[in-house]
Amino acid sequence: MISVTVELPDAVHEFLARTAADRETTVERLIAEAVGGEVDLARWQAERDGLERRAARAEAGAMAEILARVPDVPAEPYDRLDDPEPFDRAAFEAMVDGASK
Repeated sequence: MISVTVELPDAVHEFLARTAADRETTVERLIAEAVGGEVDLARWQAERDGLERRAARAEAGAMAEILARVPDVPAEPYDRLDDPEPFDRAAFEAMVDGASK
């Protein structure tokens, strides 16, 4: 781990000190968590941007061509999604509505 010196306005440091005391932690830990959150966000945005660039290069219909190569045969027993009771949307919505009241 490295150590970094940061200059903060007095008001910001005072706020951080109060917040750290309330949370029973240190100003340093609060700053590290905030920077870590920003780094995570930047990584997520970079990954999203990369996926968007890849998606822009995709050819329309390419997935359909790939799926057309898959044989049309029944799934193996261990890979089936058999559901003896089909999904009842009305019953589900009634349950959700009842839980939210």
